Amino acid sequence: MEVRAQIKYIKISPLKARTAVGVIKGKNAMSAYQMLKHMPQKSAGVLAKVLTSAMANAENNHNLDREALTVKEAYVDNGPSFKRIQPRARGLAFGILRKTSHITIVVSGEKESRKIKKAVPVEEEKKIETPVEQKAQKVETQKVAEVKEKEVVTEKAETAKVEEKKTLKDLAKDRVKKETGEKKTVKEEGFKGDKKSSDHEKGGFWNKYFRRKTG
Repeated sequence: MEVRAQIKYIKISPLKARTAVGVIKGKNAMSAYQMLKHMPQKSAGVLAKVLTSAMANAENNHNLDREALTVKEAYVDNGPSFKRIQPRARGLAFGILRKTSHITIVVSGEKESRKIKKAVPVEEEKKIETPVEQKAQKVETQKVAEVKEKEVVTEKAETAKVEEKKTLKDLAKDRVKKETGEKKTVKEEGFKGDKKSSDHEKGGFWNKYFRRKTG
């Protein structure tokens, strides 16, 4: 299949453009492009641009293989020339022609054989998707395990705090009981002592010195 690209009204004389065109004809498009890139002529740069546009048209519009393209035709046509005047002596004027050219490049190649994707059965699709799903499941299970571990740790900490509170309460109760028992004993002893003193003091003040003998 043939694909072409053209550029018009380039300010280059056709003779100068045709020197670079003769090098390209009949060669591979990619190798021709590399040759034009390394040529010193002005027309080589313009031809390289036209060649790239032709390759792009072939690849994108007609589905041709870019690397298998060949330069079938490349030619330069005369464009309109601009008339200018060069002043000379004695009031004379010499004519100058600024020539232009139209460059066309034709590229040929074969269509790419597109590979048609076969319909994959459901089981194979599942097999293909399983590794990703397994990774996702592993991540989820790890997250769930971490959450459970955190919950267990918090529960243990709470139970330990409750036990500590209980033990502290029991100790406080025991201390209170001990303190209250000591106070009771002190009061009872004091009461007994009061009783004894009252027995001695039944007879009055002089009973200490004059006690009656009984029995």
